[in-house]
Amino acid sequence: MVAMIKILVCDRFHPEVYLQLKTEPDCQVEKAFKPFNKEQLANCQALIIRSTTTINKELLDKCPQLKFVVSCTSGFNHIDIEECQRRDICVSYTPEANLYSASELAFTLALNAMKKFLASQKHIKAGSWKRDQLLGTEAFGKSFGIVGFGRIGSQVAKIAKGFGMNVLAYDPYIQPETLDQDVEFMGFEELLRRSDIISVHVPYTKRTKRMFRKNQFDSMQAHAVLVNCSRGNVISEEEMLLALEEGKFAGAALDVFEKEPLPPENALVRSDKVICTPHIGGCTEEGFMRGSQMAKDQLLDFFRNNKLPMQKLPPDAAWYEDHI
Repeated sequence: MVAMIKILVCDRFHPEVYLQLKTEPDCQVEKAFKPFNKEQLANCQALIIRSTTTINKELLDKCPQLKFVVSCTSGFNHIDIEECQRRDICVSYTPEANLYSASELAFTLALNAMKKFLASQKHIKAGSWKRDQLLGTEAFGKSFGIVGFGRIGSQVAKIAKGFGMNVLAYDPYIQPETLDQDVEFMGFEELLRRSDIISVHVPYTKRTKRMFRKNQFDSMQAHAVLVNCSRGNVISEEEMLLALEEGKFAGAALDVFEKEPLPPENALVRSDKVICTPHIGGCTEEGFMRGSQMAKDQLLDFFRNNKLPMQKLPPDAAWYEDHI
């Protein structure tokens, strides 16, 4: 008799992949809705989640049979890794799923800021056609600074190179000689001083928390643009807005925020110097399908083959030494 794998899907999951799991002979799959049903939690052996579900001691206490957690996301700061390890629960995630989606968004936001797309939209919808007020800048020949040269950062570099940009990078855990890309590595402060565009691709840890504050904004060029598609808490939004008002740098394009969802009354929304998108870095049909499929494959490999997932820690794991 085949032992059943009792699986609870707690967040958005691609319907096609869900049906695939349902047809597996050894899988008993259910959808969970918040607040979670205590009986479902008590019986489940595997949880499939996204960032809207927090795995902490309180939840784990309700899951005595839990053996495996997989998050269809590129990060795992919503999971108490140490508590899971204490309970011998394997944790995995899907960092490759949104590689292209997030990389494309980061560069799209940079281009939108350089071409004054937000101002152009407001301008034309107001019935104006004064193009001389919307003078943008070219990407070609500019310096594109990347903070964090992991999976997404290195992919963004390839896109920037395709636009004829000079790529600068800061990542204290990367050995430049191991890379085949034409990238100039340097210290954090030097990158801030030299970059026309600065794109952030780091996890949220004690080391990266608010790594962009007043001193960093003071170091940036007056025409520079800051792009953040990583984690909201790596930037002090209050100090960033003040720096923008003082003309320390030209603008920001953000997909992530210190508090999400972003309240409509937030000053970021009202600022003409900030482009905001609602954390859509991984929100593509392809990324959604890929993440769901990866989660399914990892789960079945774990239970059927006793195979630990390769994605227990990211390639740039040193960033996570002080994981929050």
